[in-house]
Amino acid sequence: MLVAIVVTVIVVLADSPKKKGATAPTTTAPRPERVIPRVKLKIGRVFVQNVGPRAHVRRPVRHDLLAAAQRYVDDAIIAPLEKGHLIAGYGKMYDPGVRSGALGRDLSTLTEVKMGFRRDRVSATASPVRVDAIGGPDGRPALVALTFALNVDAQTSKGHLAIRRRTELTFAPEFGRWLVTAYNVSVQRSLGRGGKKAHAQAG
Repeated sequence: MLVAIVVTVIVVLADSPKKKGATAPTTTAPRPERVIPRVKLKIGRVFVQNVGPRAHVRRPVRHDLLAAAQRYVDDAIIAPLEKGHLIAGYGKMYDPGVRSGALGRDLSTLTEVKMGFRRDRVSATASPVRVDAIGGPDGRPALVALTFALNVDAQTSKGHLAIRRRTELTFAPEFGRWLVTAYNVSVQRSLGRGGKKAHAQAG
């Protein structure tokens, strides 16, 4: 559940005299623009390979990684279809090595920014998220790949829109956060009777 926080800012004019019983004018900050999740990702099977002590993808790590994948779906897939644009900050999920590709040549495959139907609502379903981790010499996960399928459907003036995605996002702990250091994404879109496929890979 998204909670919108409304902040009331009291503005006091320094050069205005205070009057008894007078109230200061107030302004209300705009609510942050977010997308109501149309699909909730869930962890499926977890596989771990070790190169040192036995590693575990513990609950806090799973939570952080799943939250990152959920933001990707909400901000990069659903938002462009319903609002016509990406949610600001999308590029921050990638590390410097793949960020330019994710925001450049692969943008139209990784996201739905080029579609931009601005529908009030689309329907989306997702498979359980498979987790594949490689443990480091310290017994902690060094790389974690999240793989899932995502289906999006919507009715448009040009016919039925069907989007079929297979996404693999590989995360690494960098700068105190889990960032995408590699991706392998395939998407097939069909509108009415037409259909196109696209694939993007980096890392």
